[in-house]
Amino acid sequence: MKALAVLAGIGASLAVLILYAVSVPRPEAARVVRGDVPAPAKTTTGAKGAAKVAGDAMGATAALTRQGVLVRQAVPTSRAAPVSRAAPVSRAAPVSQTAPVSQTASAPVLGKNGLYHQPWFLATSFDLATDMKTAAARGKRLALLFETRGCIYCRKLHVEIFTRPEIRDFIRSRFEIVQVNIRGGRYFMDLDEHGFTEKELAARWGVRTVPTVVFLPERAEGLPAKPGHELAVARMSGVGKPQAILDLFRAVAERRPASGEPGASGKPLALKGQSCASDSPIGCAFNLAKTMFQLCPPCQVLASFRR
Repeated sequence: MKALAVLAGIGASLAVLILYAVSVPRPEAARVVRGDVPAPAKTTTGAKGAAKVAGDAMGATAALTRQGVLVRQAVPTSRAAPVSRAAPVSRAAPVSQTAPVSQTASAPVLGKNGLYHQPWFLATSFDLATDMKTAAARGKRLALLFETRGCIYCRKLHVEIFTRPEIRDFIRSRFEIVQVNIRGGRYFMDLDEHGFTEKELAARWGVRTVPTVVFLPERAEGLPAKPGHELAVARMSGVGKPQAILDLFRAVAERRPASGEPGASGKPLALKGQSCASDSPIGCAFNLAKTMFQLCPPCQVLASFRR
């Protein structure tokens, strides 16, 4: 009987202990509610309590997971937007490749008047005597380039001849070029101190084809009061072979006859090539059709059958 009473007492004590353990809250949770720092081994529970105190819904949801999960969620955040790969500034706009200064500076520009213009041409004062003095002060000679809108050979002179380095560099170093539109209305003062529009000046100087280059004397001092074309030392009408054009410019610069030209004393040097008629666009259209025919072998074959 005594043994049964002892066992009953032990069972009752165990039951009381179990009930006490279940009913009494754990110390860790109580510390979180009071704001104490949770134990290091219970970081998950501490994160849950801090989330409830802060009222952050996202933190409360994440606190239900284990600590390892929280760490793995934080690590990808640092890899989401690597700053070094997001904006490679050094590769965005390489200036040296987009705008080579040397090529841009020497390229011809098509103006609003329909004429191609070289950046190194002289900005005229509209007084030929003044322009001659400007060229002489720079150790150069003045030349007038007569052109018109829609002239295919004027374009050829700019795009195919003046862009050649050996020709462009020599002309830039020894000449100043003034551009004249044979149908333009700007006023120029001729060497005899008479004013004319560009159209009138071209007619006075006898410009019948374009492009035409008229080379003037080296200096304006001591010249007789005559129109500029009567004092010209050389003239180039049309566009010839590149070497012939370079030879003419060299001959004028060095004051000697050009290769293949008579260059007799008292006669201006002359060079003729392909050109457009200045008085009518029909001549230029005819030259264009002739050039296209020469570049079309089937057209020549058909023409041979007609013969």
